[in-house]
Amino acid sequence: MGKLTFPDALGDYSVATNSTRLPGFRPLLDYETIKCGTGSLRPCTRAEALQSALTIFPFSSAFNTPNYSNMAFQILAYAVENITGTAFPDLVRKQLLEPLNLRNTFLTLPPNTTTNAAITDGWTQDFGGLSPSAGYYLSASDLTTLGTSILSSTLLPPVLTRKWLKPLTHTSSLLTSLGRPWEIIRARVPISTTSKTTRIVDIYTKQGGGATYTSLIALSPAHNLGISILTAGPTSGPDFRAIKSLALETFIPAAEQAARDTAGTNFAGNYTLGANSSLDLGLHPDEPGLYIRKLVSNGVDILALAGQLKNVAAGSKMAAWLYPMGLAGRAFSGTEVAFRATFGAVGVPAAEDCGSWASADQLRYGGYPADLALFGVAGGGAVSSVRFPMLNEISFRKSGGTGEGIFGPFE
Repeated sequence: MGKLTFPDALGDYSVATNSTRLPGFRPLLDYETIKCGTGSLRPCTRAEALQSALTIFPFSSAFNTPNYSNMAFQILAYAVENITGTAFPDLVRKQLLEPLNLRNTFLTLPPNTTTNAAITDGWTQDFGGLSPSAGYYLSASDLTTLGTSILSSTLLPPVLTRKWLKPLTHTSSLLTSLGRPWEIIRARVPISTTSKTTRIVDIYTKQGGGATYTSLIALSPAHNLGISILTAGPTSGPDFRAIKSLALETFIPAAEQAARDTAGTNFAGNYTLGANSSLDLGLHPDEPGLYIRKLVSNGVDILALAGQLKNVAAGSKMAAWLYPMGLAGRAFSGTEVAFRATFGAVGVPAAEDCGSWASADQLRYGGYPADLALFGVAGGGAVSSVRFPMLNEISFRKSGGTGEGIFGPFE
């Protein structure tokens, strides 16, 4: 068991030096002296914390620039208590700990922790009203259970989980965004272990440290994968950074490759309907998504037709790439899973300012989307058929693919 702690944003050097005066600074008056809520001082009462919030200097105008705040969660907890009429620790226990059976998670110093606990400097620190942002004690297994619950939407409807796992603002780094309360790592992940092509994967983390403890929960919704880390001791900071880097650099690319292999096994192959309609679907070593090499309906090359409609340069080969939309429904053949296509010329590198998000679902025929493909999924995840509503045809999978390299480079 360790402590889940976050940086103390209320540090005050007058307390750290146990003095009201630092060299070069004027002496502090009595009313200016910090009396609670930081360092070795007692926790602030609710009245003292709220008074502090009213008197401290504002950091910035609202919605101007992001900033880390512990006090924000303290005030939020006070608001929740007023709205619900329930003390925050009781609310956490009823809404989170009991439903998830988190038996080794505590908001205050846990009882009977002489065994199975990493007890080091800072273990007994009392955060008082600041505990909602910085004072949890928990085990690595409980932290893993919490992450699994978020990814599985155990406590929230899936739509709320998806809304929660989204950026709220950005930082000065192109690869770091922020949410509530997420610190989002925008990682460039190779699409396969043998490719130099990368795609952006958002990893939603909450991390921090205090005294000799550090903690991390990291979630990759794109892979349904999570990582949890707790470290303690005098070298917890360096240890934490090394473990974090190793975990993210190892497991996320491995999950990307595993997802690609599974897609190749379950989806790639040749689909036919009679002699005049067919679909060739596979993977390219340096392309993300499922690659449509050929799509023929009633003897007509649909990809060539799409190229004409999109004014693709003469001589360019048109193709399409399919991506899952997170939608599934019942059909006569079992379950249908929705994919949408992005059309483009073969061999053209994706631009950093790719605008495919603005062109989805724009081309229709009789009200049917031209970019919609519905895959019929049987037991075990294997695909048996594909249906393009615009074409009003169901093509059945004739031969399965073997994953990576089923098609050569832009074949």
